[in-house]
Amino acid sequence: MLILSIKRIIFSWLIPSNVKISISLKRKLLDKCREIIEQRIHIARKAMNEAQDAANTELKSSAGDKYETTRAMMLIERENHAIQLSEALQVKKVLEQIRIDKKLNQVQTGSLLITTYGNLFVAIGAGKIVIDKDEYIAVSPSSPICMKLRNLQKGDATEFQGKNVKILAII
Repeated sequence: MLILSIKRIIFSWLIPSNVKISISLKRKLLDKCREIIEQRIHIARKAMNEAQDAANTELKSSAGDKYETTRAMMLIERENHAIQLSEALQVKKVLEQIRIDKKLNQVQTGSLLITTYGNLFVAIGAGKIVIDKDEYIAVSPSSPICMKLRNLQKGDATEFQGKNVKILAII
């Protein structure tokens, strides 16, 4: 265990400070994405349970059709929230597989892109994230911008939504 700790310390001295900062930034972005997904999971579970409770507590009225219709609507709402929960859980699995310490030369999942279009973190579609007063956009690898940038390298350019987008850096 001591040898492993010493190796980590020595290795950390060999890593240039800008790479350490890059990994630290990517870790913060990934943590924020995880937080967003956990929120989505919590909200979907809560809404699903509330819809189920509403369906279970719906009182049978003298208008029987109204009771059945309301109950059916609550169960459909529950099912919709269950689908959202399932999707959020799948996205969480994708996040768990992202390696932020991997050196990337092309646009792919886990990339932090500095472009003329903006700073993009390729992970999940989570929108704008602010880290240390800098703005980043968390985008899904299947988003239109990522599909356009896929497999491009630093210095490459393409057109997206009528704008020229140049990759200034891939971290």
